[in-house]
Amino acid sequence: MSLAITDLMVAILVMPLGILTLVRGYFPLPSVYCLAWICLDVLFCTASIMHLCTISVDRYLSLRYPMKFGRNKTKKRVTLKITFVWILSIAISLPLSLMYSKEDDSVLVDGACQIPDPLYKLIGSIICFYIPLGVMLLTYALTVRLLAEQQQNIGGTGAGWSSGWLGAPQGAPPGASSTG
Repeated sequence: MSLAITDLMVAILVMPLGILTLVRGYFPLPSVYCLAWICLDVLFCTASIMHLCTISVDRYLSLRYPMKFGRNKTKKRVTLKITFVWILSIAISLPLSLMYSKEDDSVLVDGACQIPDPLYKLIGSIICFYIPLGVMLLTYALTVRLLAEQQQNIGGTGAGWSSGWLGAPQGAPPGASSTG
């Protein structure tokens, strides 16, 4: 639900102004709105990515350790994870408003609304995109490997539940049809 709300906020508060800026070729509002738009963009996009990262880790841990993580999804744990995602997202976007609130016109240069600090862009990209990307790639690769191992342990390769799952009747030769 939190991810859905986050993505809805991107769609309502961030994307329309981004589209308007693309269509017009410049940011059409005063610089104070530019700063607010950038902060909301960073906040909600970071929250969305962090939600996806948290979900990927949670899925892997639930499969890898089903008795410890799979059955213990309490409201408290879920709330804690969501709170962590939002605190991290706020911590990433808050410096923007603090750095540029006194000089909000520094984010709007020649009609372009952007973050002027290259160091913030670099660190923010690493923390908000590249690290979560690496975590998600790793956890999904581990998840796929774990599922493949579990499938092999349950039914072997090409036999058992998997062939029935794909529609061929169990025990029928390859290419046989169940309709006769």
